[in-house]
Amino acid sequence: MGKYEGIHCPICNKEFTETDDIVVCPECGAPHHRECYLKNGKCAFADKHGTGETWHAPGNHAEGTSGATVQCPSCGASNPAEGIFCTHCGKPLKGFGPQQGAQNPYGQPGFGGNQQNPFGQPGMDQRPGGPFGMPFGTYSMDPYGGLSPEEEIDGVSVLELQEIVGENSAYYLPRFKQMSEGKKTSWCWSGCFFSFYYFLYRKVYSMAIVSALISILIFTGTTLLSMRTLPDLFSALTGIVAQGVQVDTAYLFKIEMASQLVSIAVMAIFGLFSTRLYKWHIFRKIKKLRERYTAGSPEYHDALIKQGGVNRKGIIILCVAMMALYMLGSMIMVFGMF
Repeated sequence: MGKYEGIHCPICNKEFTETDDIVVCPECGAPHHRECYLKNGKCAFADKHGTGETWHAPGNHAEGTSGATVQCPSCGASNPAEGIFCTHCGKPLKGFGPQQGAQNPYGQPGFGGNQQNPFGQPGMDQRPGGPFGMPFGTYSMDPYGGLSPEEEIDGVSVLELQEIVGENSAYYLPRFKQMSEGKKTSWCWSGCFFSFYYFLYRKVYSMAIVSALISILIFTGTTLLSMRTLPDLFSALTGIVAQGVQVDTAYLFKIEMASQLVSIAVMAIFGLFSTRLYKWHIFRKIKKLRERYTAGSPEYHDALIKQGGVNRKGIIILCVAMMALYMLGSMIMVFGMF
């Protein structure tokens, strides 16, 4: 039981014993009886989550600690050895895992070891990537997706990858590991249906441009092949067949079918390889940052967080701009008729 000896469960107020099944809150580190945690449905200190506060053993138990400190693997700040999260940056401290005698109530292996799920078998929404294995949905609170922060994937620590991936890292990190072990592809629904927006959102701008160019080429090629004559162009745009002009509908149907098949093939390729392309982009960016900064320094970790993550602002601006252009085009067409 270790550091929880003499501590009371914050829900039932009973002292923990050697035989108790103890779980810890992944947000603040507070220990609970598993049964109490399940009955309560949340941490006893849920109202303090998000404030930066972490659980500390009360009274004489806290005073009996050795006073030793550990260094945060993320920002380098010194923290009490019994701490769970860094008091400076809030990231998990090195060594937090099953050796501290408690388990993560959400069943994810936690920040460095395998832990048990208090709900029995892991539910669909507890898997990284949500119920459908996609890079959106409900996520576990373990940002490392069950991996240890010190573990390396192709020479890069999981901690570094989590910092640069940022949002939805619990989805990507296990897939990066699978790819490093030989898996070639990992299906990505958002990459399949919204490749341009997906790459723009994940800051893979080069692939966003490639995706946009492919879409433009398919549209342009289909348009040019479909409109062999100006009357055909007029007919296609207005639906009015010019007098004396025969529109080859069979030919247009074949072109449209060919265009659809090419589009589906492109979507399938992006669906299969979007995650791999994103992994390539992430590792390439980390390599450049290592050349610029000292690996492990606070400046290096700050650069990982700043240059990684997602471009939510860019997506919002793009959507607003497209809506504005659409409304402007509609107004021009309406007033042009008068």
